[in-house]
Amino acid sequence: MTIRERFLALHARREDMIKVIISSSQVEFDLPREALATTSRIWSRRFGLSQSKRGGATPTPCREYRADNFSLPAFCDYTNWLYSGKILQYSHNGVSYAIDSAARRLVEALGFALKMEAESYQHAALQELFHLGPHLETPEDYADSIFSTMGNIYNPEECGSNPRRAARKWKPHPACWLIVAIVAAKREGPARDPIQYEKIHDKDFIRMFSWWYGCKEGQKMGGCQYPGTLTEALMGV
Repeated sequence: MTIRERFLALHARREDMIKVIISSSQVEFDLPREALATTSRIWSRRFGLSQSKRGGATPTPCREYRADNFSLPAFCDYTNWLYSGKILQYSHNGVSYAIDSAARRLVEALGFALKMEAESYQHAALQELFHLGPHLETPEDYADSIFSTMGNIYNPEECGSNPRRAARKWKPHPACWLIVAIVAAKREGPARDPIQYEKIHDKDFIRMFSWWYGCKEGQKMGGCQYPGTLTEALMGV
């Protein structure tokens, strides 16, 4: 059963619901506890009953949650994904302002997923941004916002799974590699415009772009092709 199918089944029963209140707008959402707890590690720790059970106490389930740390549009997109399996509900139909709006919503969705430790939602946002990528006229416009929002993430594989080690190892977030791949497929080659460096201020992007372009033999091949799959786009991860 998919996340969407499970959510719809739980929502139809209206059992064990949690009222989520977006503090900035006072808008309320009634959502199944299980749907929240299984799509976010943050909510799993907050709404789960395991701690009370281990302590031998009678669990008192949380019935209301006031969200102070994210916006109404970001949460609406998350609930849209729960209901339909998609973050973006409508096609952009090639309209430039709709494409730009969709890209910015997906960047915000990635930030929401990172903050809430929601891996399934993050993958959905990456997948939708991957499909939107070829339609971005100036993908450099989103590079700085992605790098500042996502940045580097902790890589436990390179430090023995011990986050307390003094010399931590970090790696770029998958979204950073995706925007690098999108820009590389758009720029630098015959009949292509050069990369618009004036729109990018993050040094990590420049370093990663150079590595990607060299790895893909962009100079030799006359530019990079758009990745065939999301997995290929995330080859640097």
